[in-house]
Amino acid sequence: MKLSVGGISKEFENSKYVLYLFLAFAPLYMRPLGFVGAGKPTYTKLKGLWTTPFAGAALAVGGGSKLLQWIYFQQASVVAKDGSAFRQMAHIVNTGSQTLFALTVGLIYGVAILRWGYHLAASTVCRHWGIQAARVPLLYFVVTTATFGFWLGVMVWAMGWLCEHWDARVEDLVTTLPVTHPGAILLMLLCFGAMLRWASFNGDAGFRQVYGNSAKLASFVQLAPACLAFAILYVFARP
Repeated sequence: MKLSVGGISKEFENSKYVLYLFLAFAPLYMRPLGFVGAGKPTYTKLKGLWTTPFAGAALAVGGGSKLLQWIYFQQASVVAKDGSAFRQMAHIVNTGSQTLFALTVGLIYGVAILRWGYHLAASTVCRHWGIQAARVPLLYFVVTTATFGFWLGVMVWAMGWLCEHWDARVEDLVTTLPVTHPGAILLMLLCFGAMLRWASFNGDAGFRQVYGNSAKLASFVQLAPACLAFAILYVFARP
């Protein structure tokens, strides 16, 4: 069997395992029209895309339980062999973890539905006025919103891991880490900023395609909610 760089690259791109892994970076490469019409990319046909918000929620619960245990032992006066204290901690951790899971899942789906509803209304208005605009399926918003939930879960898990392995109080981590590991913190912030910038560029390009390749219309639709929010805040903030 002959091997080539192109053939290996194609097999790599079509591998379901790789595609599932890269769902963690969905906003960096997914575009709305990829979920519309025929000839959809392979990643849009993966099974379980509707349940992607549960991945971030599960990570958040894993880290959140460690955080809750750490906070409990930092704040509570625990006596060795005190069964009631252990049962109280188990109740707090279990209840808190379940609540965090439900809130994370609900928040991701809620934000996705709000984004979808807004663009559905915007595209409907555009078509009413004779302006070309495509309807983007809800699945696109679920998957891309779930990515931010996933990374939120990663951060919560990382905080839980630090609390478990760091001999300091929770509130001390924020002030201690930048001093002891400034290079690592700076690199993390730079990587995070670069990913956000890339995701923003890809999202802008994708929605420009949705709204008839009009950069001005796409920018207006994207910025309208923020402008409306500022206007409402200005009205209510006036003496």
